Amino acid sequence: MNVANIISIIGNNTSVTPILVKDGIESSAKVYLADKQGNKVSKEQGFYEAREAAIEEFGTSAIWFLGPIAVAKTFNAVGKKVLKLQDDTFLKTDSKLLDGKHFQTLDKNVNELGDEFVKKEAAKIKTDKLAKLAKTRNLLGVGATIGLLAWLTLFKQKVTRSSIEKHGVPQGITFQGYVRDKVQAHPTFAAFTHDKNKSKEPSFKGVGELVAQASIDAGVGAVRVGTARDKDERKEYVFNTLAFITLNYLTAPFVEKGMNYLAKKANLPINLDAKVIADKGFAEDIVNASKDATAKEKMLDFVSLDNAKGIDKEEKIIKFIDSELKKAHVDEKGNFKEFNNKTLEYARKSGLITIEKNNKRAINKFIDTDAVEAVNKSIKDVIDVTTQKGAMPDFFKKLKATKYGTVLANIAICSALVGVVLPKLRYAFREKGIGTVASPGVKAYDHQHHITKKA
Repeated sequence: MNVANIISIIGNNTSVTPILVKDGIESSAKVYLADKQGNKVSKEQGFYEAREAAIEEFGTSAIWFLGPIAVAKTFNAVGKKVLKLQDDTFLKTDSKLLDGKHFQTLDKNVNELGDEFVKKEAAKIKTDKLAKLAKTRNLLGVGATIGLLAWLTLFKQKVTRSSIEKHGVPQGITFQGYVRDKVQAHPTFAAFTHDKNKSKEPSFKGVGELVAQASIDAGVGAVRVGTARDKDERKEYVFNTLAFITLNYLTAPFVEKGMNYLAKKANLPINLDAKVIADKGFAEDIVNASKDATAKEKMLDFVSLDNAKGIDKEEKIIKFIDSELKKAHVDEKGNFKEFNNKTLEYARKSGLITIEKNNKRAINKFIDTDAVEAVNKSIKDVIDVTTQKGAMPDFFKKLKATKYGTVLANIAICSALVGVVLPKLRYAFREKGIGTVASPGVKAYDHQHHITKKA
């Protein structure tokens, strides 16, 4: 796999790979910072906090990804047998083909693209039933994932409890309450402090509401809040969850838009996929199009949309794809090789169009026609800049380097925000708002250990 393919994969917003890469970086950073924070108290405390962070972060990532996948595979395997299907193609249908809001539907794809075998398979299951099965499968995936995360949190707590019971309180910690003298100099944070002698059993009334309204990530936070070892750990998890959702979901799009804006200001349009920009024939095609009107017209050839919008526009683009498939290049065995049309070929290389072995669109895959149209506009942007610059030899090197750089920078910035900035905010809140340097959860066991010893 070459560099362009790697950059394309980690820069693809529809893929889980960028999230896995960011999760790996962020989790490693959080473990390191947890150790550093705990070491303010002692090496033993640093080890406890780093171990908890490792179990929590890497375990959460594994469950977050593998939980829904395992449920889906199991569900599909059972569904295949119950419905007596030959394979699970229909069970893997994109949800947008089932919601009836688009020109593309599963039924239409089956009728237009399927052979007799496919039609017989499709007849075994109705679309409305498949839609309900898909929703059930997704709900089970989310439920199972959150359940496993609850177990992971309790497991993390059990490991720490066992260590403290076996080896005693980490050096450097004595139970003097959480509120330290230095916190009293910050009356702004007084609202976050309270008398530990009045602490009751952990309780959080908002868990159900949070899980109902949020995604798995919010569910992860709800699980951690609901299983917190005391009120201070609960406060920290509430703060951490809200900060995480803000940084992880609201900042990344702005980072990407900011980079694209800067690239555009520098006359380096980088919206095309990395594999397209790095393609050997791409530069040659663009240069030819910038010098010759006929070549440019051929390069930008696309269906006439005539101000069409919504379903009408989607229909025109889908029919254009199907018509171009009939004219596509094939290999010596008659299998699809590539589109003649550059927009569709670049869209295919970008993963927007999937072609099956029968040289037709994949029946169970939804095509984002707006994204396909955007490819055409991006090609035009590159041609226009190349025309203005006179096809400078280093232009395409800069274009490729900028594309690679922005994808990697996006990953780095987002990872730094969640892996470094978030933990630092969390620890600042812990020290200033709660009044403890050490983890509230570990200190809760410290308190229990002292009570047990006295008893």
